Amino acid sequence: MATTPGQAAPFTLKYAGMTDHWLYSENLPAAPADWTLEGSEAQHARARRLTADEPVHLFDGRGRVCAARVRAADKRVLRLRIETSATLPPRLPRLTVAVSPPKGDRLDWMLEKLTELGVAAILPIRCKRSVVQAKDDRLERWHRRCVEAAKQAHVAHVPAVAEPLDLAQLLGGAGEFTHTFVPDTVGSVLSILSVEPLSLNARPVVIIGPEGGFADHERDLMTRSGARTVGLGPTVLRTETAAIVAAACLLIAADARADRTAGTVEPASEGDGPAAPLLPPAGSEGPANPSSPPAGPGEAAP
Repeated sequence: MATTPGQAAPFTLKYAGMTDHWLYSENLPAAPADWTLEGSEAQHARARRLTADEPVHLFDGRGRVCAARVRAADKRVLRLRIETSATLPPRLPRLTVAVSPPKGDRLDWMLEKLTELGVAAILPIRCKRSVVQAKDDRLERWHRRCVEAAKQAHVAHVPAVAEPLDLAQLLGGAGEFTHTFVPDTVGSVLSILSVEPLSLNARPVVIIGPEGGFADHERDLMTRSGARTVGLGPTVLRTETAAIVAAACLLIAADARADRTAGTVEPASEGDGPAAPLLPPAGSEGPANPSSPPAGPGEAAP
């Protein structure tokens, strides 16, 4: 099955009807090896009732995925044999979502869905009207939440969770991004779907503000920085909804552009390597089948 550049093709296990379990582990080897998981991942495997000879996938959150088989499992340790390994490309373009965090469960839901979409990074920002001030000691919890979502969605690249920044700091470093988008309800703005689709080598950022919207001086700052205002529809969206809608629209529009230009080759971004081949399933003998000024994001524009 052919795939759009920048998209990882799905894995297919040899045994039809068996559940494909993904487990997280850092520093995975490139060659076959015996491997041991302890702690929360071993407990996760026990909860799934994994037994000897069952196939699983291990991933490190940075693109490396290994097909392995369970050798032995007990309450605290899971022993496996890694059989094959591959490094999968990230989803392109590498989208950063800079967001003033929502409260409680809505934050967890947002992290989960942005991970499923394949965003490159989630960057908490501090705004004048932020209801939750992201702190460094919360970032590890954010990362764990993203890892859990990646396991469920079979996402090889876990979003990077950056240290919190003030909005002014983010805009001061805007040169690292090729495009800056801000959802807006003020004035006449184009729908986000009317924006020229991004190329796969773009490095965009979408800025999502707090429920109360951006303060006037923050809006002025974003306007002066060259941020492009976009609309997300006629209804008012909460912060987490705006983040997911904006990310999905930008990424899927880029996919569609890549589909239309599949016969051409776009220049690779600096540091990008060639796409890795698909990882063969555990137990297989060959490769898998390839088969106006900005306002707060709680306000969406038509």
